[in-house]
Amino acid sequence: MDQESEPALFVFFGSAILELETEFLCRIL
Repeated sequence: MDQESEPALFVFFGSAILELETEFLCRIL
């Protein structure tokens, strides 16, 4: 995998996980 694409994938998955966590917390609260 290219080193240039690794940070992009990391940010993409990071933002996706953060969005899921936010939705999960909102449903609990």
